[in-house]
Amino acid sequence: MTTEEPATAPVGAAGAKTRPRRPRRNPPVTTRTGDTGYTDLITDRDLPKYEQRVEVNGTLDEANSVLGLARASTRHQRLKQILYDLQSTLYMVMAEIAMSGDVEREQRLITDEQISQIEQLMEELKSQIELPRGFITPGATQVGAMLDVGRGVVRRAERALAFLTHRGIITNEAVLRYVNRASDFLFVLARYEEFLEGRIPDRPRRRGHRPHPDQESLFPEDELAALQGGEHVADALH
Repeated sequence: MTTEEPATAPVGAAGAKTRPRRPRRNPPVTTRTGDTGYTDLITDRDLPKYEQRVEVNGTLDEANSVLGLARASTRHQRLKQILYDLQSTLYMVMAEIAMSGDVEREQRLITDEQISQIEQLMEELKSQIELPRGFITPGATQVGAMLDVGRGVVRRAERALAFLTHRGIITNEAVLRYVNRASDFLFVLARYEEFLEGRIPDRPRRRGHRPHPDQESLFPEDELAALQGGEHVADALH
């Protein structure tokens, strides 16, 4: 009968045994402070969760998660770095929004410098690809579709942020401009990712339109012709 040898402690550079590191104590995740529908920002306490600043930051957090999914899914290292930098700047946007309303603690984290950087990068990527001259249908590639979802979520944040800016709650107009550029940038980035994958953006179906060779039709040819001729879907399928 054999017995297993006991696990040995880690050995240091000089051969001396060292104690294993204890895991750090995790911060609390459930605080129960939001159970009644209220939350805190940096400068305000007990805000209803539907308060506009809370709503904007929640939407930007959602966008950041979508961009994280795209970053984890892409196989292109430069795209990963671009997305990580964008995610980091969106956290700065969220921090500035959370500090708004308190003159003493308010900081201008978003400036023309960040706007100029994202504009320059957008122009660089545009110079390498040919953008479609009309609407696109997201889905030519998986990561491109993720970026288009992120673009839509950032646009939603932008609409709510416009309300805060027009009401004078957010006084730094660079914040709204940056979020606007971020959504534009994500459109370009999605087309750039499709370019890297050798795919052409899909276009919305319209009368007389035929899909790309690798894009299957949703309907058989006779049903598609009937639909494009203006017949009701139910009539075309029966």
